[in-house]
Amino acid sequence: MTFFPGSVSGIAADAKSLKHRSAKLKGQASSVASIGKVTSWDGKDAGAAKSTLTRLKHCLSHAASSYESAGKALSTFAGELKTCEEQYTAYVKDKAEWIREGYSKAQAEKRFEGLVAGLIATYWYDVAKACKKLTSDANEAHYYGGKGPFSTASVLKGTRSGVKALKGQVDLSDAGLDPLSVSQGQIGDCYLLSTIMSLENSAKGRAFIRSHVKWNASKDGYDVTLYINGKAHTYLVKSGYAQGAGSGYDHSANIATVYERAVGEAIGKGDLGDGGSGREAFELLTGKNAVYKTQGSAALAASALKNGDSVTAANLGGSVEVKAKVQDPGGSWRTETVDIVGGHQYAVLGTDKNGDVYVANPWGPANAADTGGKIRLTAHQFQSIFDSVEYGKL
Repeated sequence: MTFFPGSVSGIAADAKSLKHRSAKLKGQASSVASIGKVTSWDGKDAGAAKSTLTRLKHCLSHAASSYESAGKALSTFAGELKTCEEQYTAYVKDKAEWIREGYSKAQAEKRFEGLVAGLIATYWYDVAKACKKLTSDANEAHYYGGKGPFSTASVLKGTRSGVKALKGQVDLSDAGLDPLSVSQGQIGDCYLLSTIMSLENSAKGRAFIRSHVKWNASKDGYDVTLYINGKAHTYLVKSGYAQGAGSGYDHSANIATVYERAVGEAIGKGDLGDGGSGREAFELLTGKNAVYKTQGSAALAASALKNGDSVTAANLGGSVEVKAKVQDPGGSWRTETVDIVGGHQYAVLGTDKNGDVYVANPWGPANAADTGGKIRLTAHQFQSIFDSVEYGKL
């Protein structure tokens, strides 16, 4: 069960440890408060000392609350994980029973995979919501940033921190080149990843990727062709970046891992994570010209998609909270309040006859802004949020 990050007992032990620390800090805060009430010392120095002790008490109390909140979040996570593992075990037993009842192994496996996919989608959605709520108020432990003593990123990202070996892990089939599986790591290259997603969104784009990313057995890596000022250059990629882009829930290596490292080799890792535009990324990946329009027009996005272009859109302002339909990894749609993140690039994956636009966040599955999947925005929502539409044709 590699998609489950961590053990129930280990996470529960960490939760207990955090709660114990919280209790100790509360005790220390109480002790400091009692010292501050000493009345046998008067004068200017006594006042300064008492003021310092009061501030120290508040700091200790705040730290105690932070650790307590972190412990609650981990306890919730352990409980969700335990429930998920128990259900998974039950599905394994069910699969054996289906075969005994007359299902073929292939039929039983297909049914099993469908149930597990739904289980994972529900699990990640519930845990992301719970951890975000329990930690953000007390210690500002946001999903991306982790400013407090506890960060949901360290829990939900599971195995994402390691450098990714590539051989045998990168699936270049149509199933492997799924834009919704792209998951951004800790590098600020949403402009690049959303552009990769936009290429994966069409058969022509997937064919282009396969023709520009080739396994080099003699060098144990991938030869990746990029275009610098329109001229083709090949870069050897043998591993991804630590805490870089990956795929899905377990953040395993995928095409985004490979391209991210290749672009980092081409322009420098610092510039890779320093932001950019979808237009620049498209031209770097394909050698073709792209268009940058400073108007987030739904009609423009629809026209570009109809023309066969790869399309991205940027929200250059602040984050916007909207109610929209969101598709989970299992394919079901639900109405949710989501955050369209500010200073962030999204892939535009489709439109419909009503003028609605389907976008996707390169943060990928289980992110705390929208939990992953396609987001269906009305034309009005799209145009009021996005400042630019960028597109190019292969």
